[in-house]
Amino acid sequence: MASNLGNYRLPVIEGMPGEYVVHEMPLPRFAAFKFPEYTFLPDRKSDLGVHTIKGKLWNAHTFLDFQFRLNVSNEAPQFTGGKLKEEIVVALDTVELYMLPTAKDREGQTVTYSTFESKKSTLPAFVTFSSTSLVYTIAPTYQDIAGKYMIQVEI
Repeated sequence: MASNLGNYRLPVIEGMPGEYVVHEMPLPRFAAFKFPEYTFLPDRKSDLGVHTIKGKLWNAHTFLDFQFRLNVSNEAPQFTGGKLKEEIVVALDTVELYMLPTAKDREGQTVTYSTFESKKSTLPAFVTFSSTSLVYTIAPTYQDIAGKYMIQVEI
């Protein structure tokens, strides 16, 4: 999620002291206003989407209608350090190490990794994953069931 959409400063009605703003609808949850500037800090999934801010800039002599739209979006992190291996073959009683490619987030947020066996909540007992080094250690023994295991990675 974009952690800071930045600021938006309202125009000034030149030469007219005593300006103030009347909003025609409530501000989005992630918006703050301190005359003459808005600050936007979306940090929840519910903040995604298009938001309209509409109001009037008033002073003692005149007013100026204003309206602007914010489009809060989030781009998923992408693997940038190479392609994921689709199949790793490991013989019994051997150890195979596999390093995930690195992932980057365009919005600069920290990328976290979650990995598990497909349709389960954990990895098989003979597979471990280090989220620090991004390395899987695959070490099946004769007690483990031979076969194919689908491992999912979420970033």
